[in-house]
Amino acid sequence: MTQSSHRLRSLSLRGSRRLVFPISLALMVLIALAAFGKLGLATELLDLAVPLMVVLATARTLVFLLRVSAGTDVHLGGWELFISILLWGGAVLYLAGWLPLVTQILDAVGFSVGGVHISLLGIVRFVVLITLLLLASLATARLIEARINLKSYMDDGLKVGVAKVVR
Repeated sequence: MTQSSHRLRSLSLRGSRRLVFPISLALMVLIALAAFGKLGLATELLDLAVPLMVVLATARTLVFLLRVSAGTDVHLGGWELFISILLWGGAVLYLAGWLPLVTQILDAVGFSVGGVHISLLGIVRFVVLITLLLLASLATARLIEARINLKSYMDDGLKVGVAKVVR
């Protein structure tokens, strides 16, 4: 097994390990929620747990995607903390019932250019979407580059050229 193949396998295992816990826990909570509902038992705490598990899975996925796209040699502690605080803050707003109010306020702050209304909410959504697309494309490029490096029949110069085109 080559070093590139080992790194790709290790990357896949780390990514799946990050998601197995929150997804399996969310599935167990959903099963318990259905069972409690059938038995007529209180489900308030279980209703609270499902969004928390979704946020945990999302945070772990985004941090993993950030690590894959940036590489292992880059220190990302500040960005990981920022993503976690942002997601958990959103979860708190959602669970407290304040998220609709915050989105209304963000949508109210803005200006019109011609017939187009540009709000702070629209700008935040745009920045988040572009960031996610950029991270996904960088992570995909890294994975393709790792797969290209596994090909022993390709010349090293061709591998570098294809990797640069992919990026």
